[in-house]
Amino acid sequence: MLSIKENKSKKLEAALSAQLEQELDAACALDEDALFEVAEYDETAGEKTGYSNYSYWRSTLQVFLKNKVAVVLLFVLAGLLLFTFIQPYLPGQYPANQINNNPQTGKQLSNLSPSLTTVLITAPEGTVLSAAPVKGSEGWYAVNNVLETLQARTKFTLIEYGETWCKIEYKGKTGYVKNNFQTKLKLPDDPTATPYESRSNFKLEMYMEPQDYTNNGTALYVEESQLALHEDGTATTAREAELRVLPSEHAFWFGTNNIGQDLWARVWSGTRTSLLIGFIVALVEALVGITVGVLWGYVRSLDRILTEIYNVVDNIPQTIILILISYIMRPGFGTLV
Repeated sequence: MLSIKENKSKKLEAALSAQLEQELDAACALDEDALFEVAEYDETAGEKTGYSNYSYWRSTLQVFLKNKVAVVLLFVLAGLLLFTFIQPYLPGQYPANQINNNPQTGKQLSNLSPSLTTVLITAPEGTVLSAAPVKGSEGWYAVNNVLETLQARTKFTLIEYGETWCKIEYKGKTGYVKNNFQTKLKLPDDPTATPYESRSNFKLEMYMEPQDYTNNGTALYVEESQLALHEDGTATTAREAELRVLPSEHAFWFGTNNIGQDLWARVWSGTRTSLLIGFIVALVEALVGITVGVLWGYVRSLDRILTEIYNVVDNIPQTIILILISYIMRPGFGTLV
């Protein structure tokens, strides 16, 4: 077996050698002019030999665009950044530092729950309410259906008993009071055996009907177009009326804090502040870093001074420096930067 392979190899080698000798002999028979041709130098063609059309940024962009999720998130991020800066100029936005007060009581609208509307309750058409115009809010009325306020331990006549509302008579007026754990009416063993005298150890509100059209005892607000006003200070709802906690259609989407500031506005205000601080800090660090780096690298006489300054700053804990700066400087945007 081995001898057959060797014989074939030798024959192949001999054939190749013979062919090569023939080609060499043919080439030697030609003149030099036929063998070689002078080529002209082309600078553009020479540069193309080392040229590559590969681009790192184009390749990166192509890979990024293939990732649909990343593209969508990029547009979401861009939208959030844009909204951050245009938010104060949109309609219906409260200033971030504005303390919102109840127009009637002057109390701060503290810790309101998040809501997409200022409507607290709706009153059906024909509901009778006490109404008074709101100062500083044209076209709005403060309304409630409180007929009388009874101080604690005030006696009245209970003429009709109910599990949630009781009909009473007080100073010739007839109205309704709530019957719950907050009012704790003094009732006999058989409360249905009316009429009888009753009282409460707490202040009571006597309502025109068995329905509370107040905001925990304070007035609600309704647009004038939804009321039919009367000369005696009352009004009747001309249609189903929306009773609001504020004389405004603009709600507190994230609620309010403990001093009545709109949390929605404050979230976006804080976002703008954070972005501005980050941008200013990055810009200042770049300018200072490049300037100091250039001077340190090219001005030999400054090398020792800058090295000593760096050693001093680097050896003092950064936390101590920040504490001292915050103690010396007043709170504000500049101090944060």
